[in-house]
Amino acid sequence: MVAIPIRHASRSLRRTPAFTLTAMLTLVIGMGAVAAIFTVVNGVLLTPLPYGTPDRLVGTWHDLPPLSIHKATQTAATYFTYKKLAHSIENIGLYQESAANVSEAGGGSEPQRLSSAWITGSLIPTFQVTPLLGRNFTDAEDLPHGPNAVIISEGLWRTRFGADRGVIGKTLEVNGLSRQIVGVMPLAFRFPSAGTRLWLPLAWTPPRPTRAGSTTAEWRGSSPA
Repeated sequence: MVAIPIRHASRSLRRTPAFTLTAMLTLVIGMGAVAAIFTVVNGVLLTPLPYGTPDRLVGTWHDLPPLSIHKATQTAATYFTYKKLAHSIENIGLYQESAANVSEAGGGSEPQRLSSAWITGSLIPTFQVTPLLGRNFTDAEDLPHGPNAVIISEGLWRTRFGADRGVIGKTLEVNGLSRQIVGVMPLAFRFPSAGTRLWLPLAWTPPRPTRAGSTTAEWRGSSPA
């Protein structure tokens, strides 16, 4: 009893190939759209962020209507002001996304242009994420003229170092400066973007007042390129 309707439907579809093709394409496109929407909803709304307490994380910026600036980023002065005076904030980190030229120490390989982030030492603890290998930046590495350190992503660790667990202590040339690898971040840590491969110390010192009443801050020389 089931085979008769199926054979009838099959003959009908063969008699109208244009309609059949259109219907099949419509179904395929519809299924693809549904799958894409579910992927976005699942990633953004259903799956929790891979951080310690994602519901307590906030991003901050400044609104400066007189200057027609509606999303001004933080500065060294505002960062240290928040750290000192904003007692309702448990922790705060600062970052600057850029790119860097990376090669093996001593010029053993052609430089690669990799997505990178210059961060304060407080950023990773703010996310409550533990490095897969090694550690976060020390207080000394987070200061200008401190030891030159770098934290790499799990993806870079696997592709460039073959997942060698002895990678901690090895060096990379980053923008022409030799830096020691001190940590490897897990694959789930994709901040500020999924393509970030390196994290380097932003290395600011607290601002000091000038005679005009403004503030200045010292920053390590190897700037984001």
